[in-house]
Amino acid sequence: MLEPVITGVVTRAAWIEQIGAHLGNARAAVEWGRTPSEVDWEMIRVVKKIRGAGWRTAILTNGTDTVEAEVDALGLTPYFDHVFNSARLGFAKPDRRAFQRVLDRLELPAAEVFFTDDSPSKLAGAEALGMPTHHFRGAPDLRTALRILGIDA
Repeated sequence: MLEPVITGVVTRAAWIEQIGAHLGNARAAVEWGRTPSEVDWEMIRVVKKIRGAGWRTAILTNGTDTVEAEVDALGLTPYFDHVFNSARLGFAKPDRRAFQRVLDRLELPAAEVFFTDDSPSKLAGAEALGMPTHHFRGAPDLRTALRILGIDA
């Protein structure tokens, strides 16, 4: 049920409708769909420090057709050079094609792109292409992983 919405086959609105029908409770699905995202401000501090050191930053998310608007509404757009949305790419993590599309758009080799995700299963596609990866478990742990790579965050 998730794959069509995160690969852009159906819109978020249609997907929420489908969830409501599946649950037999359209109202609950609509209310759930309105639940706002929360910003991890400690991560934004890490991102700001990375950008301040001259590194480019990007998001790759398994999202819906509304991700860009959501990122913008949260005030996060200025912190990232790119927002890569699986619904626009046509492929979702961990599919290596999603990562390849990101590399193509960044015009960088895999070895020069660091990828972190809170779901270990999502790292496989990046690793298959040769990207350094990290299982995200919080900003402090990420800072340590970045320091190992020579990036002060």
